[in-house]
Amino acid sequence: MTDVHGTARPAGARDSSTGDLVKQLTEQVSRLVRDELKLARVEMTRKGARAGRGIGLFGGSGIIALYGTGCLIAAAVMAIATAVTAWLAALIVGAAPFARRS
Repeated sequence: MTDVHGTARPAGARDSSTGDLVKQLTEQVSRLVRDELKLARVEMTRKGARAGRGIGLFGGSGIIALYGTGCLIAAAVMAIATAVTAWLAALIVGAAPFARRS
């Protein structure tokens, strides 16, 4: 089937008025916007889940680092306690971070 200009048209195609075309355009645009919003919502949900998991792992590693630092401080106190009394060793290790260099 060909139109007035000699170009081929699909079978069953009909001439649509400008009003029909505008109506179809607005329906398709609104459908496109709704579909894009759904897609964005799904993508943000996935990214949020991934970010939550990453934040949890980062927090867990911070806790492990905190306990590791505590163990190292206790080891330093015990090492110094072989030369001086335990309370003095704890005082030395506790005051060391606050010592100022001139």
